[in-house]
Amino acid sequence: MTWQASWPDGTGHRWLDALFLPLLPWSQPFFDELGLPEELNDNLEGLKTVAENAVARRDELQEQTRTVQSVEGIDGAITREMIVYAMHELARAYSEEVARQFERWARVHVVDDVGPLWAWQLILLRFINTTESREVPEPLQRAREYILEELGNGDDLEQRIKNASGEPTAAEREIGLDMPRSAGILREAIERESTLRCLERIRSLSSSDELESVNEWAADTAAALRLPEQLRQPEGLKSYLDGSWEKTLPESALDIPVPWRPSSSGDASSPPS
Repeated sequence: MTWQASWPDGTGHRWLDALFLPLLPWSQPFFDELGLPEELNDNLEGLKTVAENAVARRDELQEQTRTVQSVEGIDGAITREMIVYAMHELARAYSEEVARQFERWARVHVVDDVGPLWAWQLILLRFINTTESREVPEPLQRAREYILEELGNGDDLEQRIKNASGEPTAAEREIGLDMPRSAGILREAIERESTLRCLERIRSLSSSDELESVNEWAADTAAALRLPEQLRQPEGLKSYLDGSWEKTLPESALDIPVPWRPSSSGDASSPPS
């Protein structure tokens, strides 16, 4: 599977969504369901500083490049620098391992378009909600109760999120949202995490031959669901089933050097004088 460009234009706001989502007071009860590093929940102040500095860094870079904002790639370059600084700062506030875990979480749960993972969600929902006429591979049958627990309570999850997040703003209602935009982001992140957990469970219950049969079944089910062809390619589905998708992630922001180290105050928004 080929991952999308590492820092495409138009993704900066999604990185900020990922940074600020755990900081929303109403999101705290959902922390475990999101799959975030536990260390963040023990001390959110560090993440808060990183997120605020990321906004300041973005604003500064946008001001510096405002005469060339229409040039293709400028927005992506701003995002790259903003997140490189943010991840290095996050590593200083917690640890390099926590920063790497968060960056991976942000890409897979909020930032990037992970089409085959969405396809797996629909495939697994069909499995638990319908009586299959075709033979279902044994690992899926063994994992059925777990999948039901993770993905079978979508209506309940949505109601819990609505109760916690409150009403959408007037502007959000005007564009057809029935919950705050941040609530929709949180719901999708939880659904992605639940799907990953289901695939991990199936993987743990399968031999290599059984994984192949599960992937063939999934590709057939995706075709029956009439999902777009690019979402039901066997290679893409298999990468999430066997876990190899992690090897396709782009270069980590932590492996990209920064021009200068963030100051001891934690403010990475400007160079030293």
